[in-house]
Amino acid sequence: MRLSLQGKWFLGLAALLGGLLGVVALTIYATLPGYLHGRIRDDLGRMVRLAGENLDQARSQGTDLQALATRLGRETGLRVTFIAPDGVVLGESDVRHTELSRVENHLNRPEVQQALREGLGYDTRRSVTVDTELLYAAVPRADRSVARVAMSLARVHATTGRVTRTVAWASLCVTLLALPVVYLLSRR
Repeated sequence: MRLSLQGKWFLGLAALLGGLLGVVALTIYATLPGYLHGRIRDDLGRMVRLAGENLDQARSQGTDLQALATRLGRETGLRVTFIAPDGVVLGESDVRHTELSRVENHLNRPEVQQALREGLGYDTRRSVTVDTELLYAAVPRADRSVARVAMSLARVHATTGRVTRTVAWASLCVTLLALPVVYLLSRR
C-alpha cells in the first residue's frame, strides 16, 4: 500500500510534532527532579533560619522548646528539631515530650556538623528517629545550639510525579488537538 502525498505529509508532520513533544517531555523528566530538589533545599534553608530565630527568641524568654518545635512543625508541615550545643535534643516536632529523653544525641549528624563548620548544613538520609527518608537543613546559633528542619522526600517525589504527569497529560492534549490541524495542513 502506497501512501498519498497528503498521507506522507500528515505522517511526517505528526512524527515531527510527536518528536518535539517527546523532547520537551524527556527534558522536563530529566531536569525537573534536580530543579525541584534544589528549590526545596533553598526553601528549607530559609525555613531553618526562621526556626533558628524562633529558637533564639524562645530561649531568651524561657519558652518550652518542645512546645515550640511542635507548633512550628504543625504550622510548616516540616519536622523541626532544636539541638543543644552538646547534641542533646531539646525539642522535636515528631516526638512526644515524654519520649524526648530517649532520642539519641544529634551532635554527630552530618547536617549538624556541616552547620557548625560552615554556618548552614544539609543532608539527605533515612531518619533513625522517625524511619523516613528526609532532606535536612541545619543552622547553628551563637551559643552553638542548632536549629534543624527536615522534609520527607516522599513529598518531593510526589511533587515531581504530579508535575511529570501534568506535563504528560498536557503533551497528550496538545497532540490530540494538533492532529486535526496537521491533517488539514497535509491536505493543502
